[in-house]
Amino acid sequence: MRKYLILIVASVFLGTEILAIPTPVAQITMYRLLVIGMIAIFGYQILKQDPNIKIIPSNTATVITGIYLFWWAWGAVSVIWTIDMMNWFQAMFLLTLGVSSVVGLYLWTNDLITWKALIKTVWIMMTFLALWGFYEILTNHYIFANLEALDKNNTFATQPSSRIPVATFTNQNDYATLLLAYLPVNLIMLNLNRHPIRRYLYIIPILLTAYLIYRSDSRMILLSFVLFFFMVILLQFNWDIKRKYVLSAIGIGLALTVGLILFVPSLNDMVSQLFYLGGDFYNTGDSRRMNLWRNGLLFLAETFGFGVGAGNIETWMDMLPFLPIDEFTNIHNWWLEILVGYGVIVFVLYAISYGLLIQALNRLRHHESKVIRQIAISFKSFLVVYIFASITSANNMLIEWHWVYFGIMISFVKVMEMKNVSKPKRMRYEYEFSNNNK
Repeated sequence: MRKYLILIVASVFLGTEILAIPTPVAQITMYRLLVIGMIAIFGYQILKQDPNIKIIPSNTATVITGIYLFWWAWGAVSVIWTIDMMNWFQAMFLLTLGVSSVVGLYLWTNDLITWKALIKTVWIMMTFLALWGFYEILTNHYIFANLEALDKNNTFATQPSSRIPVATFTNQNDYATLLLAYLPVNLIMLNLNRHPIRRYLYIIPILLTAYLIYRSDSRMILLSFVLFFFMVILLQFNWDIKRKYVLSAIGIGLALTVGLILFVPSLNDMVSQLFYLGGDFYNTGDSRRMNLWRNGLLFLAETFGFGVGAGNIETWMDMLPFLPIDEFTNIHNWWLEILVGYGVIVFVLYAISYGLLIQALNRLRHHESKVIRQIAISFKSFLVVYIFASITSANNMLIEWHWVYFGIMISFVKVMEMKNVSKPKRMRYEYEFSNNNK
């Protein structure tokens, strides 16, 4: 099934514009057709009791995948209390595709050779999208972009420095989020390459990515870019710091932040604007977003913590807004999208799965193989910054590559925790990750 997985991984980066067929309900893309086919193959393998389908007990990846399946089941059951059936169906369609991708990568990735082929595929496709973005700002030739929304001031033609890269994405924030995910992949490829000189060629796409993120004008992703490399450097060392000192540092930091907000007038005004409760005329972009978030929490309370149902947040925002949102309805926060849409139970389980993945990668950070250590550090650094970066995109459910990306991280943990490689010899890893080994 390695070739089928490679096709799925490659096709997800084509987006919903390339080789897509529009329908009244959703775009039919190569990736979506392949995932639907994969679900059919699952059913056949289960009926035939295929020995290749294995659920590995006591494996972190098994627990995480189980949580994703519970999330899907809860979303399906939420049809009972949902308001808008069409939005529920569309959300469940996307959730089914995403969870199926995670499950497929978990079940069919059983060795490091397969995993290496998948991460190479990710690098190739992300490099293609990075070059596409560079081509856009260089030539001002946009194939799929809505220039009326992107070039609001009509300056792209006369001012090249104002051009914003988007590639196949709807907006620059979604594209910048992908570029952030491209960083750990480049670091992984650098460590997988054994050539003493060629391996450092991967620094070139890292520099290109930095430039493209800067041109995207996405403040959160730019900040996440800096934080990512700070985390990578930090995790190269084993820090033996007592918990009380960590807690003290956090406490001092919070106290300083509160003090600055209270006693610095400009910061005080900025925070006050975020919590504005008056009419729409004075509603700023930041305060509007805060009101969207607070409306979502109020909806959560209205549904007794069960959530408004899959795909129904925007319906509630449109029909029952408690605070002014200027007719905007997208909650624009991945974590709140899960919490408000699917309820407290799913949110807590998702947060646990996220923490388990970070914890598993942290254990691998101490592995005897340098390659394994660097892969774990790269992925862990990304997961930490993605906590904040994930709120940049308007709707992560629509960003299908992120499901495959997480599936690849989960499958890496699965392979590393399997019994036959739980206590590996260094030479085994050096062989399996060798460039000469296909």
